[in-house]
Amino acid sequence: MNEKEKELVDQAFRPTGTRFVFIFCTLQFLLFLAFVDQFCVSTVLPFIGESLGVADRISWVGTAAIVTTIGSQMIVARCSDIFGRRNALTGILLTFIFGNLMCGFAQNAIWLFTCRGLSGVGAGGIISLTMVCVADIVPVRQRGKLQGYTGFTVALGSGMGPLIGAAMASKVSWRWAFWITPPFLALAIPILYLTLPNFRKPKEETTWSQMKKVDYLGSLLLFAGSILILVPISGGGSIFPWASATCIVLIIIGVLLVVAFLLVERFQAAVPILPPRLFHHKDVNLILLATATHGWIYYGTMFFVPLYLQEVLGVSALRAGVLLLPMVFSQGLGLGLAGKISTMTGYVSSNT
Repeated sequence: MNEKEKELVDQAFRPTGTRFVFIFCTLQFLLFLAFVDQFCVSTVLPFIGESLGVADRISWVGTAAIVTTIGSQMIVARCSDIFGRRNALTGILLTFIFGNLMCGFAQNAIWLFTCRGLSGVGAGGIISLTMVCVADIVPVRQRGKLQGYTGFTVALGSGMGPLIGAAMASKVSWRWAFWITPPFLALAIPILYLTLPNFRKPKEETTWSQMKKVDYLGSLLLFAGSILILVPISGGGSIFPWASATCIVLIIIGVLLVVAFLLVERFQAAVPILPPRLFHHKDVNLILLATATHGWIYYGTMFFVPLYLQEVLGVSALRAGVLLLPMVFSQGLGLGLAGKISTMTGYVSSNT
């Protein structure tokens, strides 16, 4: 890491007492809401499909959110390096709020899919930035102790999401599955402004010079490549055949765009979104592989199992949410134990 990049990334500060509690609890609350939103919609999809007449395409509600979540996380995290954590997090919260509000007002499929993609950007940004902010405020040696809280937050949000969505759809309206989080997200904005420090850019640096640091070409290639790869993977075998020209062409173009993105990061970007040096570390590569394989199973299960339980087995939305609880709470227990073990063994902090 060169000195300029190190200066951008290093925004660490060590709050104590009440300020630390407020910041950490607010970040955990935002993480909780992001996961509630990610899985709240899974149990209301049959209601949405019936209401809008899009039962044959209803899985694209989840696809739109996941595609934009994946495509935006690295971009948002790097923008927080350039413009500051508080500014980036505030912008992401506003994006999330607007996207969810508009989802609740949706009158047709295109409206819903588009706005769900926008709220996916917000959810992905919150997930990545809360982790970054926790790393800023917690010394490395103490992160293992707090990993259990973060794991419990993720598990609780994942478990409560389907239940909240089912309750909203059954008792009020499916639209409240989207409207329930914005008031709480809006409440977090003033708390963050009062507790998170303002990003102090160098005196000689202007807003325009900050904007020039953004890797626009890399962001565009990454986002477009992610969409063009994930869309045919999600729609293959249902929207269009796997062997169709549409599916094959989209995947090929998507792969080419990802390759172009990697070349831009290696040779052109002044502040790359994905620094190639990260892949020189074996531990990082193993973590990325583990995260990818976990995501394939976890997100697929959390999204499609409630839909299968309701549409195929005929169980109620609330029961479908309850049946997911053993999986999500066992995940929280596993993350908590991992945090305790890493703290006891000192493995995580062995290099610091």
